[in-house]
Parts: sequence; structure tokens; C-alpha cells
Amino acid sequence: MQRSLILSALRALEKNGPFTPAKLLDEFLRDNNIGRRVGAKVALGPAAKDSIWRILQSDHGVVPGTSPEAWSATRTRSEALSLSTNEKHTTRRVRQDRVAVKALAGQPVMIGGETYPLPPGVSLDISVQDAASLRGHRAIVLVENWEAFECIHRVSFPFPDDLQDALLVYRGEKSGYSTGAAKAFLKEINLPVHVFSDPDPAGLLIALTAVNFAGLAFPPASLIETMIAAGRGDRRRYIEQLPQCERILDDCPRPDIQTYWRILKSAGIAIPQEEFVRSTQH
Repeated sequence: MQRSLILSALRALEKNGPFTPAKLLDEFLRDNNIGRRVGAKVALGPAAKDSIWRILQSDHGVVPGTSPEAWSATRTRSEALSLSTNEKHTTRRVRQDRVAVKALAGQPVMIGGETYPLPPGVSLDISVQDAASLRGHRAIVLVENWEAFECIHRVSFPFPDDLQDALLVYRGEKSGYSTGAAKAFLKEINLPVHVFSDPDPAGLLIALTAVNFAGLAFPPASLIETMIAAGRGDRRRYIEQLPQCERILDDCPRPDIQTYWRILKSAGIAIPQEEFVRSTQH
């Protein structure tokens, strides 16, 4: 039985009059000959509700008396077992409320007053609730893309001295580590956030909207100009991003944003941040 169907059945058990069931619930009631039909609606008397509870309990291990609210709450797989015998009856994503963090090459991650050096390419998986324990760092570098985050030890430009001991946080994506968790983590840790995103219109917009945004952690402008002159970058990506970003960036008063925006707009080019962590070994 699908999780959504179980939730529909639990909600139906709370109804006292005829109602129009959703398709899956209607099929379930018809297949099990439950309820009294009133046109397109169905009414559930005490005997019908008892039948639904028996099926939920015997076939799916749903605890008698479970409310729809308890069933719809976000839970871990182990917590879901308190409501049924199927650990997959949960809406909670894997790694929900967790973020990936690391430090620059040669620098340790500081947790609760202790230092933890990490090998190149290695990061730590931290919960949003643990953010306070990482406040030994003075600043955050938010990294947009996973490969740039994972391979930050290969970065081709030096970060400023005041960011050498920063905590690097992966911004997240649709699957795996989420952008929502990263945003919650940044709010919780409450440190200045410097953004290393793609040098493109969308990347600059990501920086502008970042929690506690304090500045860019970008390559030197001269390096980007050299790359553009060498034919690197993506014109199509720049054009695709322009409608959502151009007016905001044109009106942005921040000098650091304007420096890079003028370069990108003049060239009509977007540059992926992976350009700055490319391996020189081929």
C-alpha cells in the first residue's frame, strides 16, 4: 500500500458523512467492498471503518489510532517504524537537514574547540543542529557546485588571507544535500558568508541572495578576463540566464558585484567555476 493511500485512508476514517474519495482511495474501497455508495460519494459507517483499520493494521502494520497528522509528519525511517512496519513510509529525504563542510587545503575543520585536518577531496557531513559547534571559524565560503567543493584543494587562485581559515559549505542541490539545509545552516552558524559560485549572471545572483552575504570569494578579475580572451566560457548559458538576472545586477550597488558583472556582460560569457579546479594532469 502506498504511503499516500494510507494517509488518505486515515483521513477518511475521520469523516462522519458522505465524501468524494480520491482515485486511489476509491479503488481501495471498491476492491475491499467497503462503504456505502451515495452517488459519486461514499459513506463510512462503524463497520466500514473497522474494516479499514483491520487492513491497515494486518497488512501494513499501521498502529491503531494513528492520526493523519502523525502520519504526514516528516520522520526518519526509524521513526516511521513507530507508525507502521515499513521504514519507507516517510517523506523525510536522505540527508535532510545535513550539509557538507570542509576547509581549504592545509587547514583543519574546527569543531567544538578541536581541530580536524581532512585529506584532499574529503568533507564532513554535519547536521544543521551542530552549526554552533563550528563557530571556531571566522567566516564561511559557500561553494555553489559539488565538484568545485570536492576539489577545492586544486583551486587555481589564492583565497584572501582573511578566508584561509574559513569553513567551506556546499550550497546543495535538488538531490542529496539540499539548498534549504545549507540556508538553515548559514542562519544557525551566523557568520559572514563569502560566495564562490559560477562567475555568471546566476552565480552573482546566488551571491546577492545568500544568507549573511559579506562578499565574493571569486578568482581575480584579471584571471577571468584572461580566460575569456583565451576562448573559455559559455555564451549560451549567459544568454539563458540573462532575463532573470540582468535588471537586478544592473541595479546592484555593490562594487564587488559590479566589477565582475561588467566583465561578464561586456563579453557575453558565463564561466563555470569548475574551470578553476581543473586538474593539470591529463
